[in-house]
Amino acid sequence: MKNTVLVGKLTKLKSQLALTRLGFDVYAPIGDGSVCDLVAIDRNRVCNRIQVKTSRKQGGFETFNAYSMKQTRSKHCGQIKSRYTKDDIDYFVTIDSSDRLYYIPVEKVTSLSPRLHLFEGYII
Repeated sequence: MKNTVLVGKLTKLKSQLALTRLGFDVYAPIGDGSVCDLVAIDRNRVCNRIQVKTSRKQGGFETFNAYSMKQTRSKHCGQIKSRYTKDDIDYFVTIDSSDRLYYIPVEKVTSLSPRLHLFEGYII
């Protein structure tokens, strides 16, 4: 499937279903352009802002983009990579090729394209 918008939407839906099955109350914004993709309230009633990312194989590893593309007025094609911070989100969620859900705290991600095998402890 090469339509990246459709792939992203499918990843988001799979993530919503997986989180709901795990006992989270999951909420999604109606439109595009929100600061996060989902809000999930855990069993302790803690509200978590989630950015869903589609994982992919790259150089023998599964990885995901831990950044967003922001518009700019610079001469670099009008966009720059912007790293997510604790001010933006609380967790990244992605699903690997084995359908395992990763729930990774944003502060643990220090690379723009982190490799999932480094986050095995965050599979839920």
